[in-house]
Amino acid sequence: MASVQPRYLRLHPLTPSQLPYHAALNNSSERQPSLRDFCATVIDEGRQLSETDLKTNFVADAKTKSSPPAKAPVQILRWTRRIDDQVEYWFARHSEHTDPDPSWDDFVKGLCENHSENEAEYTPDVYDCREVCKWDVEAEEIQDMDGVTLRAVEMCHEIPVVANRVFATLVLTANYVSSPGFIVVQIPLDLEGVDAAIYSNHKNTTHKDSDTDQKKKKVVVGQYASVERCTYDEAEEKVSWDMATAADAKGGIPMFLQKPTMPGKIAVDVGFFASFVEKKRG
Repeated sequence: MASVQPRYLRLHPLTPSQLPYHAALNNSSERQPSLRDFCATVIDEGRQLSETDLKTNFVADAKTKSSPPAKAPVQILRWTRRIDDQVEYWFARHSEHTDPDPSWDDFVKGLCENHSENEAEYTPDVYDCREVCKWDVEAEEIQDMDGVTLRAVEMCHEIPVVANRVFATLVLTANYVSSPGFIVVQIPLDLEGVDAAIYSNHKNTTHKDSDTDQKKKKVVVGQYASVERCTYDEAEEKVSWDMATAADAKGGIPMFLQKPTMPGKIAVDVGFFASFVEKKRG
């Protein structure tokens, strides 16, 4: 089934000229999309992928994966998406969580609130998370969602054997108004020339905030897009967690070598999050 072609949610990175105005990005306040309209489009595209494409275009693997200490089986799904003349390889997972897995409150606090900082804490290969800028989104409903936040961040990953990677992403979070649930949309950014983006501009090697040898290492700029959607069934006390992603590590690593590793990488994140929650609970 054909999917609606996205304007923003794709693997090709957005530049500051395509983003709402922010002083840290040094983009024009006159030519940029309005913050509300931009967020509305990103929300629409995130919901299209997580609510529609995941059901109609993704194909599920025959077997599920385990990801301890989480008890829930993890279903892996795949989709080759074509946008204009570009091909994107999307991988997704679906899991359903009941006690003793993380509770709904755990998901809200761990995935929706402070999403990037928490991800850096529970993902072993992430060694730095830097906020480049944050927009002041008005506290009102946008596309039947509220509590909308929008930030630009740099996430740094240690990759075995090859050079470290930085993924600069736009991160939007939003809550459903009508029922318990939220989405997190991440879109790749090209922040070359943005002073606050120290890794994207390779200034981390000498920057005052690079307080460890790891943070001073050279990085390769990769690309990462994703959507996470969590909903809560109050009657069954069950959390449904969907995540879909497309990524390119760049640095000369061909896609045919990257694709086979993706199912395992996204499945293990379920266990990482469950372990993170266990430690928080004490």
